[in-house]
Amino acid sequence: DIKRHLGVIFKLLENQENAAVTEYLKKMEADYGIQEEYVGTGNKEIDSIFNYMLRDAKTELKKLDIHIRIPENFKMDLYDINTLLGNLLENAVYAAKISKDREISIDMYMEKMILYINIRNSYGNEIKYRKGRYITTRSGGHGIGLKNVEKIVEKYNGLMKIQHDDTY
Repeated sequence: DIKRHLGVIFKLLENQENAAVTEYLKKMEADYGIQEEYVGTGNKEIDSIFNYMLRDAKTELKKLDIHIRIPENFKMDLYDINTLLGNLLENAVYAAKISKDREISIDMYMEKMILYINIRNSYGNEIKYRKGRYITTRSGGHGIGLKNVEKIVEKYNGLMKIQHDDTY
């Protein structure tokens, strides 16, 4: 659906029909809208990503623990932060939903101009590797989400560490 919606939005923008774009986006928000706010940092971009990605989590999970401490004026390319957080949150919610414990803990903060993101989730599937990399356990999944996360982390000269034990 989203590809078709984006096609319409791009066409409206090409024709400089800004009012029509706004109306179209309002309709999309009504269909895909956020019912509850989980994160309220004051940073609209970060808040909207978290609130959209976690919109169904409260009913699906037993425990959702979120601590976000970033400045309101935090700036990172919106495409990059959306890809980064979107993939991490989607993976965490999927894994936690099918686990016995159904728990997610998220900690995101800035310290000395460094962004830290720690997501800890329970999981129920067997962990799979190929060539030293984690691979998807979803049927029909393509497994490129973590590769995209890794590219963005490298782009910003960051470090990415994935680890697990028997439950998390």
